[in-house]
Amino acid sequence: MFKISKKFIFTLIFCGIFVGGLACVSKAECVKLSSLEDGDSDENKSTMYYNVLKAGYYSHAGNACKAIKSFNSAFEMQPPIYIYEPYLKLLFEMGNLKKVIDIYSKNTKKFEAKFKNNLDFWVVIAQALLVSNKDTEAGKIFGDLIKNFPDNEQVAYYHTMSMLKSNQLDKALTFLNDCLNKPIFKQKFFLFYFLRSKIYLQKSRHELALKDIEKSLKLFPSFDRGWLIQSMLMEHQGKVAEAINGYMQFLNIVGRDEMVEKQVIQLLFNQKRYDDAAKYLKKLKGDTPEYYFNLALIEFNSGRLPQALKVVNTCLARSPLISPARLLKIDILLSMNNFKGCLKFMEEWLSQKTLDTAAINTLMLLRKTPIQIQNVTKLLENVVAKNKYHIGLLAALADLYIEQKLFKKGVDYYKQIHDLTPNQELKSKVMFQMAYVHFSNDQLNQAKDVLNKAINDKNSLVDPQSYNLIAYIQAKQKKDLNKAEEMINKALESDKYSPVFLDTKGFVYLQKGLHHKALELFERASTISPGNLDIINHVEQAKSLIVSQAQIVAK
Repeated sequence: MFKISKKFIFTLIFCGIFVGGLACVSKAECVKLSSLEDGDSDENKSTMYYNVLKAGYYSHAGNACKAIKSFNSAFEMQPPIYIYEPYLKLLFEMGNLKKVIDIYSKNTKKFEAKFKNNLDFWVVIAQALLVSNKDTEAGKIFGDLIKNFPDNEQVAYYHTMSMLKSNQLDKALTFLNDCLNKPIFKQKFFLFYFLRSKIYLQKSRHELALKDIEKSLKLFPSFDRGWLIQSMLMEHQGKVAEAINGYMQFLNIVGRDEMVEKQVIQLLFNQKRYDDAAKYLKKLKGDTPEYYFNLALIEFNSGRLPQALKVVNTCLARSPLISPARLLKIDILLSMNNFKGCLKFMEEWLSQKTLDTAAINTLMLLRKTPIQIQNVTKLLENVVAKNKYHIGLLAALADLYIEQKLFKKGVDYYKQIHDLTPNQELKSKVMFQMAYVHFSNDQLNQAKDVLNKAINDKNSLVDPQSYNLIAYIQAKQKKDLNKAEEMINKALESDKYSPVFLDTKGFVYLQKGLHHKALELFERASTISPGNLDIINHVEQAKSLIVSQAQIVAK
């Protein structure tokens, strides 16, 4: 009877039986670290070999869980140390790098003795260390390997990667230059040009990086990562069309890559190639609000308004509170001249989320469109009727009435805000706003009444602008100019560099006949705000009065 020798069994094990895809398994359940003992026992030897062969079979078949169980059974019988080579390779392929490193750390000296010149074993160990960010240990192993196997392409590649990870760019560059001078590496020159391009990229030497990546692609046109790097470099140089072409070449090779596809879509959009952008976006076959928003934006810019409206409605159906999608819908409806639909949508938006500042701001912007301000006001009145205590809505409505010169209604809403809000700072601003409305309509005494009420209320804050305005009114009326000076000084306490406040103080001095002091303040204000016409006029007025006064004195 033919007897299988121990040597033949190990030949089977070490000649590639442990390759192939692996099933998705739970590492916690399947992987068990057994003790490491050198040598094998005569007892149950055949069972141990049988388990090792089973592990190889299951590994080759892609059943990693059963392979690990078979290895564990073999380890219980204290197999030879050589069994750890296929076992560690299997763990590495499963992604269980921690287990690989744990085993290696506990048995480093034994491994160094038994696997001294075993290239495959040390490549697995070094890769596990490199991926686990143990760069120094990985670099040492790859450094030893490149000395022992100087013509091995895989070792050369990972040795370079190790140097790149530890930021030894100049050392890596010198090594790659040597590799590119070795005829034995000719079949892999494309890879070494690629690595050298990455180094130049890290050094911000983009022209050299581009030259090397083009050499790489010339040698191997189907190199997906090469196209990716080339596209990034083209994009950096502003060559968007070339970058798009490169990204498309990359996608033609790999099939699908969502991040790259999104970048292509963005670049196509920026180039106003909306049809191409829509084509790529639809390839993603997304079903998220973001996907529908982007598609609606592309359709809108393509001028396909009905389709854009349909898609943005789908987006809002999935996530009603996305403000950019709401704003896009407003743009679409306005472009379709569907003003009635636009107002209806705005009313729904405000009614659903009245605290949304974006909604109020958007509504206020509608008065700058062909939609009549009266219609915007009516819409807001309807919303306010259901939300009588919403200060933001009341403020917007007050502003609309003031803009339409319906001052009484505007002031009435300001009063409501003043009475509703507990915020003292807001109360002070509202009081100033009411006074300013009166001032703008030459109702100076009414403005002063409001301002005095605000200033004399000991329980409230005073807006510095209120001090400024009452000082200006009193100076304009030439009444109690000393009081006016006191008020403007209080305003300046809050901001001594305010050109408006400095101008007002200058005006007070001008009215008091202190023309030189007034001019000094006007010129200081003009330096801070050189384009302010009111200040410029005051400067000229002060100079004119000084000249006139000098002429009178001369006579």
